[in-house]
Amino acid sequence: MIRRSSIALCLLLPASASAATYTVCPSPSICDFNDLLAAYNATSSGDRIEVEAGTYSVEKIKVTHDDIEFIGLYGSAATIITTPQREWLEVDDGVTGIYVEGFTVQPFPGERAVHLKNSAEATLVDMVVTDQSDKEAIKLDDNASILIQDSFFADNSNNDGGV
Repeated sequence: MIRRSSIALCLLLPASASAATYTVCPSPSICDFNDLLAAYNATSSGDRIEVEAGTYSVEKIKVTHDDIEFIGLYGSAATIITTPQREWLEVDDGVTGIYVEGFTVQPFPGERAVHLKNSAEATLVDMVVTDQSDKEAIKLDDNASILIQDSFFADNSNNDGGV
């Protein structure tokens, strides 16, 4: 009599991390956050922040990891960012894959909406920035790269190498 036996080989592989989506809205009981900076601070590379319609006062967000999406779910007419002291987004040196869609940004007077530092890369879609008489709407440092689609910029100054 021949006995056959089989051996099951199980390989333990690390679970692949999947991107998270965080929601922001005026009421924290409905969404993950009511503060855009707090939502960003929870992200890691590859994550997405979805922002409901409303007006949000946001401290400067310094983007330090790649492949983050900031999405105003109802477009620039419905999602307004005001900044009490600084520019809204500063994308750090070498950070790439930043995607921003659907915001009107009203920076603090004399500040810009977006600043891309050296070799940073971002895409802006459906963005509105106007009336920054003392600064440009977007500043690009050396070797920074930006793609802008379906956006409106008017009455901004270009004193320091930007849009």
